[in-house]
Amino acid sequence: MGVFARDDRKNTITKETMVGIRVSDKIRRDFPDSITTSTISSPNNSLDHENPNKKMKLLHEIEPLNHQLHQQIRRDSSVCVDSVVDDVEEDGEDCNDDDDDDEDDESVNDAEPIGDVVRVSDDGGSKRNHFRAFRFDGNVFQLEDTVLVAPEEGKVKPSVAVIKDIFQVGSDSLMVCGRRFYRPEEAEKKEGGTWQTSDARELFYSSYLDELDAFNVMHKCVIHLVPVGKTLPDRKQQPGFIVQKFYDFGTKTIRNLTKRDCDL
Repeated sequence: MGVFARDDRKNTITKETMVGIRVSDKIRRDFPDSITTSTISSPNNSLDHENPNKKMKLLHEIEPLNHQLHQQIRRDSSVCVDSVVDDVEEDGEDCNDDDDDDEDDESVNDAEPIGDVVRVSDDGGSKRNHFRAFRFDGNVFQLEDTVLVAPEEGKVKPSVAVIKDIFQVGSDSLMVCGRRFYRPEEAEKKEGGTWQTSDARELFYSSYLDELDAFNVMHKCVIHLVPVGKTLPDRKQQPGFIVQKFYDFGTKTIRNLTKRDCDL
């Protein structure tokens, strides 16, 4: 803003000089033999004492132009001040917007439980308050929702889980306990390597429970549990993941999904 103000003063001085030049040219044109450059800046100096009528006429000619110059200077000064004030106000508004954004970011990063505490448990001396649902980033998640979870370090694809518990210990962050679904390429084989599949929709169910911060939950997803004897859903009519196998992470083996597995 300092540079802006200096530029405006420079422009004002330039305008003042140009008006002065126009006054000078007019005086020289009308009174070529009786006026000098120094007389323009001080019209009360010694000016053609031999012809006072010319002096009075010259003063009358200068006065309107001098008034016009002063008016122009005042207008330019006002524009300069108003512009600087506008810049300050705009900068202030931008700062306030940044503060608002920071507050929004903080609220987005806090997962909040919904409703009353449904039960209280004690896990090794730490009291846990349990809830049925929570809100995060404008979304509501409940028990038994199948969700995508932010990918673990070193992985690209998000994890998949079904929410089995929502709890909080004191004032700590809200936590979620989820039963995990494995992607075939994540499930290790007993003899080494991982499982392969020809269907990108396929997941393996498991009994593995994973506790994680609630803010790692991304959004809901659709999972079709298809035990033995059930028909696979149509890809177009019922999009989503399909689960036909159960993965035992202890023995690193898989088997067909049963109805009992679906009730876990």
